[in-house]
Amino acid sequence: MRRFRSFIGLCVLCAALLAVGMASAHELQTSFDVPRLSLYATSRATNYLAYTSEGTYAVDGTRTYTVTALSSQVKGLDIVVGLLDNTYGVDNKADMLYHAPKIEPQLNADGNCVWVFSYTFRQSGKHAVLFQALDQNGNELSGGLLSLTMTIPDKTGSELSTAISDVVASLDTSDSYTAALSIHDWLTGHAAYDHSYVYYNPYDLIVNGTGTCNGYARAFSMMMAAAGYSAERVIGYQRSTGEQHAWNLALLDGEWYQIDATWNDPSSGPTHLYFGLTNELMLVDHSFRFMAGGGAVRTCSSLDCNYYVRSGAWQTCAAATIAALQDQIDSGFTSLSTLLKTTAGTDFYLLTEMQAQVFGTIFAREMPNYLWYHTASGTPVQVSLSYTYYGQVSGVQKGEFTGTYTRENELTLPSGVTAIEEEAFAGVTAARYLTVPESCTAIGARAFAESGFWCVYLPVELTDIATDAFEDAPYLRVLAPSGSAAAAKLRTLNVNMATY
Repeated sequence: MRRFRSFIGLCVLCAALLAVGMASAHELQTSFDVPRLSLYATSRATNYLAYTSEGTYAVDGTRTYTVTALSSQVKGLDIVVGLLDNTYGVDNKADMLYHAPKIEPQLNADGNCVWVFSYTFRQSGKHAVLFQALDQNGNELSGGLLSLTMTIPDKTGSELSTAISDVVASLDTSDSYTAALSIHDWLTGHAAYDHSYVYYNPYDLIVNGTGTCNGYARAFSMMMAAAGYSAERVIGYQRSTGEQHAWNLALLDGEWYQIDATWNDPSSGPTHLYFGLTNELMLVDHSFRFMAGGGAVRTCSSLDCNYYVRSGAWQTCAAATIAALQDQIDSGFTSLSTLLKTTAGTDFYLLTEMQAQVFGTIFAREMPNYLWYHTASGTPVQVSLSYTYYGQVSGVQKGEFTGTYTRENELTLPSGVTAIEEEAFAGVTAARYLTVPESCTAIGARAFAESGFWCVYLPVELTDIATDAFEDAPYLRVLAPSGSAAAAKLRTLNVNMATY
């Protein structure tokens, strides 16, 4: 998804590197295996290749290279363009910008191969263009690397600075969270991801409105800095594909949070799924390498500044899940259990493991603080929940909430009780729950009339129930075991009942 590659050590590109993001497949479909190339910070000559070039070294300028084989051993050429100048903030790493497809050679008067290669520079800074001589089998010829370095001047620096200042001045940056959200939303609303993988820098993203992950990440950091807040870039991978990727950490209210504006682009899914995540959640589909400024990725362990938590939007996303749990509370279930549910009409659709993990974690964190009530009486209850993610089951991402809620003022009758007499609990308002023992076989007239009970649990075999036993009890739901004689009897009465 993101064509953002790097070199390690002295920028070594290994033979195992078989893809560069999701750039057009023809870019890497040469007849050769990708050879081992070494990127050097200075130009390097070779006895196998010579070159001439013409054109301009400038942003959006094109340079054409004519490379000539000096030996009949040279039958192929592999070409890589890299950006050397501290893009990561670490001197011994660089961006791989382009890996050329196979170019068919021409033959000169001496019978040696000649290749013509053109490249348009899209970024300022120090670049390297590498030409590696290959033999007839596509193998790298030792000593056959021609490495050229050049510096592309930055002609857009002042324009970019002005653009950043103007945009940031138009946004609400009153505190770190508001600034990060405003900048994030501006970037995802203003820019479109460059699926041609041509535009990489923040100038392209901010001024021209298009770019790749490196552009999003650099632009976010620069705009946060302009607003007076801290944000850094993370270099890593997309976990499922191994594609290299860049995103941000931001310091919000004194804690570091993971933010990926590229993957929050509205064209690719929920617009805030990756705003304010912990390391644990980000690792579901990201893999960390290092910070752009060097060192290990910072610890991110809070969700206080997560978008869905801070804005309260989680409640809209969790509406169906809340409704399922509320029904269980109103029904007097002794414990709570429901699957994570989708809510149509919001920006949450349960399509991916990431969504199941993020929303499940957030819901379990926030729902105990939700104002739960026994609906009929309006009396509050306290809910405790945990979340378990089971993975993909029958093609659907499955997660489950389990928990309990407070059952205050609960009564349990002695096991020897055989009947609840007429008006035994009539008018009682202090009790909320009653469990009738298995020994009980009859409930008399108006036994619970005008009472404040929420739930009365009947035993399996109780069938002798007076028709007015539960009348004028406005909050009451009577529960009986599913398939029991008690349940069958209740269905013949005008009573709010449920099975469990």
